[in-house]
Amino acid sequence: MLQRYLFSYTVVVYRILELLNAQGEADHDEIKGCLYILLGNDSIFLPTIHSWRLHEKLWPSIARTMHATKTSTQNLIDQIVKRISKLFNTPAIIEDTNDTSIRAAAALWRPLEPKEMETCDKIREERNQQNIQSYKNLMKTLNSLLNDDRLAWRQQERTITFICLLLQRCVPIPLSCVRTFTDLLVHDNSELRK
Repeated sequence: MLQRYLFSYTVVVYRILELLNAQGEADHDEIKGCLYILLGNDSIFLPTIHSWRLHEKLWPSIARTMHATKTSTQNLIDQIVKRISKLFNTPAIIEDTNDTSIRAAAALWRPLEPKEMETCDKIREERNQQNIQSYKNLMKTLNSLLNDDRLAWRQQERTITFICLLLQRCVPIPLSCVRTFTDLLVHDNSELRK
């Protein structure tokens, strides 16, 4: 279902987020089921879908989940993080279409009217701004998680893994992240120093 119907994952992800972010005790089987859904299969892997809004909500929940009290759930989270590290191709934050592509599209279909081009440019600019905002929010959230003293070392490692995967050249990272990277150079945990 998730592969056939675009954006159907949003229905599932919101329920998963509710369970992962729940305060207090959670049913082990429900959490394990959520993690198996996130782990997915070869056809779909929710944590790497090209949506900055999805990453903004899902990745911090994966990083900070406190419900991994049993070895089986810890192993599932570790598998998810490893798979994210392996499969994540950074989606474009700023989508830009060059003139050559526009001319090729016009040759294949038809030239767009100036009003249509203005509308397309406006939509693209709004989407770019939303992506930039989601990216910055995600980086700030992960950074604040990393600086949270309540996180266990495994959660800190997950968080720094996510931050490293998200580093971009086209959008500057928040200064708080730069400060954290500098502080990590002298951290007690050797994994975080790397």
